[in-house]
Amino acid sequence: MFKSLISWFRAENLLTQAENQVLVMLETVHDLFDDSVELFWTGKGATIEDIRERDRAINQYVREVRK
Repeated sequence: MFKSLISWFRAENLLTQAENQVLVMLETVHDLFDDSVELFWTGKGATIEDIRERDRAINQYVREVRK
């Protein structure tokens, strides 16, 4: 019983998975923000369609974390 309890605590749980997904989401949002600002001020870099697609991916991350 004790060994199974210890292995359960060591296993990756839903909270850890959500934390990892949030970290990935934050990195993606940061990159998206940088690219958006660059596009706004210089007109170069990522396209609007690329930014929209990455925004949709971020929305998917949010939905998965909320589950």
